[in-house]
Amino acid sequence: VVLYPEVHADFDKDKDFICDSVGVLFSNHSSGYHLAYEWDFGNGTTLSDTSSQSFTRYFFNRSDQDTTYVINLVATSDYYCTDTARVSLTVYPFVNANFAIDYSNNCSPLNVQLVNTSKGGSEFNWDYGDGTLATTFIPDTRYHLYENNTDHDTTYLIKMQAVNSRGCKDSMQRTVSLFPQVSAGFDFSSPDQGCNPLEVSFVNNSKGKNLDYTWDFGDKTYSVSENPPPRVYRNSSDQDTTYYITLTVMNLAGCDSSITRPVQVYSKVTA
Repeated sequence: VVLYPEVHADFDKDKDFICDSVGVLFSNHSSGYHLAYEWDFGNGTTLSDTSSQSFTRYFFNRSDQDTTYVINLVATSDYYCTDTARVSLTVYPFVNANFAIDYSNNCSPLNVQLVNTSKGGSEFNWDYGDGTLATTFIPDTRYHLYENNTDHDTTYLIKMQAVNSRGCKDSMQRTVSLFPQVSAGFDFSSPDQGCNPLEVSFVNNSKGKNLDYTWDFGDKTYSVSENPPPRVYRNSSDQDTTYYITLTVMNLAGCDSSITRPVQVYSKVTA
C-alpha cells in the first residue's frame, strides 16, 4: 500500500466583517507536497497559483443589505490529493457620500444651497468650513450663509461625511469661493433736516475693495465721486419736502450694495 503525503488546506483572513470596497488580507497555511491552490472568493472571481504568500483581495457590496461571501480554498498535491478549506466573509452595504452646491454668484454674503444626494447613509455630518458643524439624519436640502469680511478672496471647504447603520463611512468635499464683502454706507456731517435752503454734507463710510461709487441725490443730480461736495437742497413749496439720497457701491467682481437715507427740507417761509 502506497500512501501519498497528506494535504491539509488551511487559511485565515484578517477581517470577518467589512464595509464595501475594503481589502481583506488572506494568509495561506496549507501543508502538503508540491501544492497547487484554487481560490474561489464567492463573488465570481477566482485565483490559481502555487504560492502560499499572503495577499489582499477587495470585496464589494452595492446593495442595501449585508452580503455574505463563502471563500473556498482547494489545495492539490502533485499526487492529486486534495483538501478544501472554507470560511465566510460578511460585507456591509455600501455608503456613497455626495452633495451638490448651488449659488447665484460669488458675492458676500452668499446663501448657498446644499443638496445631499448621498446613497446608503443614515447619518450625515457637515462641516461648512467656517467653523459651523451640523448633523442630519436624512439626505435633505440645506442652506448656509457665508460671509467674507476680509479685503481678499476667501475659499471655504465644505465637508460632508455619510455614515450607515453599520458604521461604514464615506466623505465628500467641495469648495465655495467668495469675493470680499461690499457694504454701502454714509452719514451726514451736517443736519439732515432743516429750513430752506439746507446745505448737506456727506461722509462716505462704505466698506469694500476697489469700489466704484454712484450717488443719486434725490433731486435729479448724480455723482460718481467717492466723497462728493456738499449739496444745497431747496424747497419753495408750502409743504415739507423729503429727498432720498441713495449710494450704490460696486467692486470689480460686480458685487454691489446700496443704502438710502432721507433729507427733509422744511416749507419755505416768506416774510
